[in-house]
Amino acid sequence: MVEFEKEIVEDPLDDLDKVHAPNDSREGPVHSLLSELVSEEQSGSYHNTDPTRGHLSSSDSCQRKNYLKYVHKLDENLDVPDLDNDANWTFAHGDAIHELIQDMLIEHLGHEHVSTEETVSYDINDEYYIYGHADIVIRGLESVEQLNNALPAGINLDPETIKGFPDPFVIDIKTKSEFKYYNYGKNGHARTVPKEDNLMQLNGYMGIIGADIGCLLYYSKRNDHIEEYWIEFDEDLFEQAVDSITTTLNAVNTGTPPPRNPKGEYMCKKFCTYYKEGKCPGMEGVDPHENWEGDDDAFVYDHPQWD
Repeated sequence: MVEFEKEIVEDPLDDLDKVHAPNDSREGPVHSLLSELVSEEQSGSYHNTDPTRGHLSSSDSCQRKNYLKYVHKLDENLDVPDLDNDANWTFAHGDAIHELIQDMLIEHLGHEHVSTEETVSYDINDEYYIYGHADIVIRGLESVEQLNNALPAGINLDPETIKGFPDPFVIDIKTKSEFKYYNYGKNGHARTVPKEDNLMQLNGYMGIIGADIGCLLYYSKRNDHIEEYWIEFDEDLFEQAVDSITTTLNAVNTGTPPPRNPKGEYMCKKFCTYYKEGKCPGMEGVDPHENWEGDDDAFVYDHPQWD
């Protein structure tokens, strides 16, 4: 059932003739069917199923959380936590936005210039590697003339607005609620900027593909607005991502849970399924969640066998 941010003082449905809701939550058989279908569509990710494969999408998140993601897929005695219905719809909405933007660019610029879900792979060492997919990579459109030649007749770009794209140009699409947040220290709203984990993920794709410039493209699901940030490749940030992924994979393969180190808004109480379900005590210095029934030795493996 939806939870409203503000108190509901009236329900006009009571005054409508011949209009009915299936129940008080207004969630009937169509809702139930779609909930089952979206849950099925969002299940079965290949992430965290190979103890030698790391992913840039989690290179800047809590290493303990990343470890738990692996062991809950690799240990046949553990159940993978299910996403709740709201989370499934959030991911499905994000997937739809991704596909819409990707399809538009391919349709109007052509497969010869645009690739989507491009595979990226990088060998960390003889044991581990990084694997993933870049949302969009644009090539061969470095000038407005090349862009105009690629576009269908009738679309002419303003050279003062669009001068072309670096080659290659990596675009990572992110959906979010909106582009502002309330700054309590200044008693007003502030603009959002790219998240550190988004920067690290895009930077990783750029490093593997060989791009000097990339783009974080944010889509607001609240007001259907798009913002973009052009990012310069940072070799140090790339090495940080590799080191973080290596730390997680070492932990998975030795069966030793790494430190709990969530950042900023990723406070465990709100964002971590493992904390909510009592599979992790939460952040250092924070009292364990009321569901916590384990201890810091939980999910330790003397001889992890993931084959």
